[in-house]
Amino acid sequence: MNYCWLFNIGIEDNWSVDRFKIKDLEEDRIVQHMEEIMLMMADRDDTLLLRRKPNDTFLRQMRSYGFGVPQIICPEKEDTTKTITQLVLEDNKVLWELKELSHKKDTYLLPYGVTEDEEILAKECGMGLIGPNSTVSRVSNSKLYAKELVKKLHLSSPDGKVCENFDQIREEWDRLRNQFRRIVIKRPYGASGRGLYLVEDFEKLQKVLYILKRSGSENEKWIVEGWYEDKFETNK
Repeated sequence: MNYCWLFNIGIEDNWSVDRFKIKDLEEDRIVQHMEEIMLMMADRDDTLLLRRKPNDTFLRQMRSYGFGVPQIICPEKEDTTKTITQLVLEDNKVLWELKELSHKKDTYLLPYGVTEDEEILAKECGMGLIGPNSTVSRVSNSKLYAKELVKKLHLSSPDGKVCENFDQIREEWDRLRNQFRRIVIKRPYGASGRGLYLVEDFEKLQKVLYILKRSGSENEKWIVEGWYEDKFETNK
């Protein structure tokens, strides 16, 4: 059995309803290369899809530490605006290699998250797919789902609520500002701090609401919560 590891971070962009996105390509490049952490999880008999092959000296050092470096396959094209899965689907040579691999032995695609693209890739190459289907993955990765689930289970969670319109956002901000120095407005999807808006005064609230109106959808929901300040900094 062979596992094909795929760290397709950034898939939350496919779930967002933002009409306007400001992209930081340098930030995207750094985040996307977090995929190399899969080298520490994959076995030497596995396959790893990466945007770019790591330095040979680095790989030799990995082996010297006892890590079983897997077979590494990289698409020819580099494009930070696309997910690794999209790049693989556009690369006929990589698709052929994956098809050959799955013909030789049972191969399972093991992605960071599942969207329609990963389902297409697995089917195209004759691989099994480990993880929930794209519909379940989208729902379960939403902060709205997490907020509602925690409430349903009566677990402790930050003070706040899900808001369905801008009037509700203003009302919840007004309620929470008496208890918290800052309020955070969260979009349903986003990682690494994306989709979070910290509000410390009414002027900032107005600016954030303007952004949400311009870039969102009439049917979008938001989470408004109090921002809990750090009591102690452990990184000093």
